Formats: sequence, C-alpha cells, structure tokens
Amino acid sequence: MNEENKTTYSDKNLENNTTNNSENSQFSSSSENTINKSTEIREANSAPEPAYDEQLDSHIDSRATLVASNNINDAIGSTATSLVASSPFTLFLQWITYALWGWALLPLSMLILLVSTYYIKGDVGTDEFVIYLIASILVLAPLAMVADHFYSKSEPQPKKGGSLVIMLIHAVIFVLFGLGFFISTVFAVINAVMSSSSPEQSIAIAIGSFVVGLLYLLLIIRTIKPNLLQFKTMRARPFVLLMIFAITLVLSLAIAGPMKQYFNERNDRLIESYLNDVNVAISKYYEEKQSLPDSLNELSVESEVKQLIDSNLVKYERLGSSGPSLTIIDDVTKLSDFINNGNEAPKQYFKYQLCVTYVAESNIYDSSSKTDEFETYISTYSHPKGEVCYKLKTYAN
Repeated sequence: MNEENKTTYSDKNLENNTTNNSENSQFSSSSENTINKSTEIREANSAPEPAYDEQLDSHIDSRATLVASNNINDAIGSTATSLVASSPFTLFLQWITYALWGWALLPLSMLILLVSTYYIKGDVGTDEFVIYLIASILVLAPLAMVADHFYSKSEPQPKKGGSLVIMLIHAVIFVLFGLGFFISTVFAVINAVMSSSSPEQSIAIAIGSFVVGLLYLLLIIRTIKPNLLQFKTMRARPFVLLMIFAITLVLSLAIAGPMKQYFNERNDRLIESYLNDVNVAISKYYEEKQSLPDSLNELSVESEVKQLIDSNLVKYERLGSSGPSLTIIDDVTKLSDFINNGNEAPKQYFKYQLCVTYVAESNIYDSSSKTDEFETYISTYSHPKGEVCYKLKTYAN
C-alpha cells in the first residue's frame, strides 16, 4: 500500500515536472518569438523602404536636372546677349547714335544762347552764322533720331565689353560739356548780380547755359541709364520726344527772331560792305573825267556794288565845288614858302553826299562820332537806324 502510494506520488511528481518543463519550454519559445518579432520590427523601422528610396532618388535627380537646365539656359542667354552687344553692327549703331546726338547738341547749344540773347537783350547783330546753325540742326537731329530708333531695338542691358567702353567714352564727354554749361550758368548769375552795368547779357547767358545743361543731362541719362527714360505704356522713347520738343521750340524762336532779323537786314549788310566802294568809284570817275558823274549808273563797278546801285539803296547828290582855302596867297613866292614850311598846297575839291537807309542800328553805334565835315572815306562800322547821309569830297589834281 505504501509502495503503491509512493509510486503514485512519484508518477504525479513526474507529470508535474513534465508539465512544468513543457510550460517553461513554451514560455521560452514564446519569449524567443517575441524577441525575434521585436528585432524584426526594429530592423524594419531602421531600414528605409525601397519604394521611398526610389522616389527620393527620382525627385533629387529631377531637381538636379532642372537646376542644370536653368544654368545652361542662363549661360546661353548671357552668351547670346554678349554676342549681340559685341556684334560690329550693334557697336556701330551705338557709336553713331551717341556721336550724332553729341554733334547735334553743339549747334543747338549755340542757337539756344543766340536765341536767349536776342529775346532778352533785344539785338545780337545776326549774320549768316544763324543760317548755318539751323541747317546743321536740321541735318544732324533727324539722323540722330533715326540711329537712336534702330539702336534701341538691339541695345544691350547691361552693357558689356566693347559696348561698355563706347558708353563710358561718350558719357564722360557729355558730362564734361554739361558741367561746363552749368558752371557758365553760375558765373553768369554772379556777374549779373555784381556787375554795375546792364545785366541783360549775363541773364541771357545764364538762361541759355542752364537750358543747354539740362539737355546734356538728358543725353547723359539716355547714354548711361536709358531705362529711366522709358515707360511701358509708351511706344516712343521719351528722350526722343523731349528732344523733338526742345529742337522744335528753339528752331521756331530762332526763325521768328534772329533769322527774320537776318533777312530784314540783308540790305544793311550790303550797304555796310560796298557803300565805300561807290565812293571810290566816284573818285576814280573824277580823276578820269575831271567832273562828278550825273548819276551812279555812269560808274564802272563790280557786280556787288552794281547790285547796291541797281537796288536804289543809295541816293547820290552833288553839292558843288570849293576853291583853294588859302585865298590870301596871291603870288608864287608866298605859296612856295607856305609849301616849304611843311604845309600842303591848297586844293580844289568837289563835294557830294551819299544817303542810305538802315533797317537797324549797328551794335557799336556812338552818336558822338557823327560829324558834319566832308570826308574822303566812308565808315559804316557805326551807324544809327534810319536814313544816314555821308558828306564826301574828292580833290582835283
């Protein structure tokens, strides 16, 4: 009985141990499975997904390709711009545009000063120089506008290489000219304030120089920063429009003022140039004929003097003759002594006068220089406005 009980107890212990070992084995196996799964999860989390890697690589490659493409396009565009700016035709257009504007401003500057002097001072003593100034502007300004129109279509921005050199050369020249006119403005204003004489001349120079300085400032801006004078809403270039306005205004004032005066004073210039030639022709006529001519048409003269006579610009009048002034000398001995003492022998002379009408007063007219004495030479350098009669004489040999 006891042995059976022992055997039964032993069997139960063995079963319990077996069960425990089985449970332990199952627990160990479960733990190992758990550890393995954790390890797999960690490895899975640590390793990137293949699909994501491929997507990332593809995105990076596309970005790199886009950047490279943009760089290539920029390089091509920069190279193309450089080639356009450096092309001989573009450089020629650039140079000729700047040069023509510079040359056009030179006669325009002188005409502006002349016009301002004419309207402020009243008279500038104009001659054919005003005609040459107007003609120069009418030739150079349109050429400059045409060149500017074609150059603006291919003008590189910013300028590089040869284009930059051409721009700097002309910009420096324009700056020096503009600065010179602004300095002249300051000096003229100071002179007008401090001078005790009439300030009209200084005021005219100040106004004219200031206007010219502004035109050079516009040209400098057009040369260095043409975009500052360009608006998107305007097809035409504002610089060209401003120059057209300035040139039209100056030419209109010049034609209505100095140029009109020039044509009105054509007869004055003809008289001033050839009136004394009429006097010389009368003296020669007297030497040959021993008498004064009845009219000026009897004289042998050159074509210019003939024009003066044929235009009836000169009125001729004989005034008679005068005998020897030393009437007290009645014998040859006294006359010989008079001559030996350094005196000239008394001469008989014939008197006449030439009258002309001047449209304008000369610039340097001095009323105190007028005399009533008979002269042998005519000076037309100084004369008043209106009719002037010159009293003349010629000697009998």
